Amino acid sequence: MAKKKIDKSLKGAIKRKTKKNIYELLNDAKIPIFNPDAKQGGVRVGAGRNPILDKKIAVTIYVKESKIKEFNGMETLKIRLIDYIDLY
Repeated sequence: MAKKKIDKSLKGAIKRKTKKNIYELLNDAKIPIFNPDAKQGGVRVGAGRNPILDKKIAVTIYVKESKIKEFNGMETLKIRLIDYIDLY
């Protein structure tokens, strides 16, 4: 019975030539169809962020100012620390 009602109302929507009515009826009948009110295109394959196997974590280290001066600034100290950690 429901199929006949949908068929009749679908024919009426086609006669009235309103796309929105046709899409609503098809969605009610669980027939997959794109949304006419959508603002964007379809889903792209491979879109989004890729999973990272070895995530980075923020680390805070408090160092005496004299040690920073000994390494000629923050940036060189950071580079040396990262190099030291990468050895292990």
